[in-house]
Amino acid sequence: MKTDIFNKKIHKWKTNLIDLSKRNRLINFKDNVASVIKFKTDLNMMHQSLSSDKSLMVQSIVDLQKFIDKEKRALAKKAAVAEVEDNEFDDIVVFAYEKLENALQSIRLKAKSSLDEKGVNTLYVTFGQLVWKESRDSSIEMKSPLLLFPVTLKRENSDRPYYLERFDDDLTLNPTLVHKIKSDFGIVLPPITEEDEVNIVEYLNKVKNVIKSNKEWSVTADAYLGLFSFSKIVMYKDFEQFTSEISNHPVVQKLAGVLNEHEHDEYKETDLIEHHDRISKSVESFQILDADSSQQEAILAANNGKSFIISGPPGTGKSQTISNIIAESLAKGKKVLFVSEKKAALEVVKKRLDDKQLGDFCLELHSNTTNKKSVLAELDRTLSQQFSPKSGQSL
Repeated sequence: MKTDIFNKKIHKWKTNLIDLSKRNRLINFKDNVASVIKFKTDLNMMHQSLSSDKSLMVQSIVDLQKFIDKEKRALAKKAAVAEVEDNEFDDIVVFAYEKLENALQSIRLKAKSSLDEKGVNTLYVTFGQLVWKESRDSSIEMKSPLLLFPVTLKRENSDRPYYLERFDDDLTLNPTLVHKIKSDFGIVLPPITEEDEVNIVEYLNKVKNVIKSNKEWSVTADAYLGLFSFSKIVMYKDFEQFTSEISNHPVVQKLAGVLNEHEHDEYKETDLIEHHDRISKSVESFQILDADSSQQEAILAANNGKSFIISGPPGTGKSQTISNIIAESLAKGKKVLFVSEKKAALEVVKKRLDDKQLGDFCLELHSNTTNKKSVLAELDRTLSQQFSPKSGQSL
């Protein structure tokens, strides 16, 4: 009976992590909304330019010639020459969209908000779409992006055009679509790897070959700029890959409500405090910030391997307590993974640790300022340092 309850709970958690409904634009993409822009350009050229870290100018077809003429005059005046060749502007990306300014501004602000608040990039250029139906009898035709390339949208000031630039990461298959058509139709899309120099057109032809048995399915060769979010699918894959480890974890079992009452590892905080006050020595404490009695309870519980929830309004010392718990854990040679939905919470704790010279023991793995190169550089920097075993300071 308990096993059935637990399996149902796990299944519910998994299904809540991934949206396979028509509400998800990774499954049912609509191009008639303000937060989507369609490009009119060569797909391979655009992908290769972005992959080589080249900035691509975003310009409306209507305003393109006007902008080129203006730039030519400025360049000609600066260089004191009469003519400027058209190939000065080969990197321009053009597309048809009348209300371009408002759309780009809306997209930029929404993408910036996601980065600032959660450290998650949601802005992508899509290459190619799978046009398909959920069943032969269905009259609803859906379009799903196939390839996603992470980008940022920037401009110097309001008088200058917008530019697309690569955001740290590589071209990836639409993970939600991959899961959907594999589970529903048994179709496996051709994989792409970081080592491959992907030719977009050739890849789309491979997809056409894979789906050719589905007569009503097709592939389109187009590119869009839009906002997409699929970060939770990584957690979904963890559930599938590590089912046994998750199922046997006592904290997960407690959250699922399958442990008997006597199996709960109950404890009294006051007992910990009284015991701590009687026998603990100051030299054995590695707290870096002040802590009142309630905060001390949480620190002691963490030191004793307890699982618990800290709850309180802003300004009550939650980040201060977390900083102390991390410091105590580091002193005991433990590893700590600190995660938060809000980036601001991570930054507050990181600053406290930096201020107490513990920053070299911290590695940022997920933020809008962290990429693969910076992570490797930070690892190299800290591992190459020598530390004094007494002070913890670099020599």
